[in-house]
Amino acid sequence: MRRICRLLNHIDYTVLNTILPPRSRDYAQQNFICILNPSLVQTLKKQRSLSKKLTHLALARYQRKNKAK
Repeated sequence: MRRICRLLNHIDYTVLNTILPPRSRDYAQQNFICILNPSLVQTLKKQRSLSKKLTHLALARYQRKNKAK
């Protein structure tokens, strides 16, 4: 956890149109992302790609949890 906190301290949250992790641990646990001043086209392309990956991760996590029951 300390390593993650150190990494978050070195992220430049003033960068525009870049996908960043959220500053709050509460949002990070929910897999939220942060984008400052996004441009519509570039952000939508990135968001679609991330959405597909995260959907697969969530499905795998769900299947692992329910397989153990």
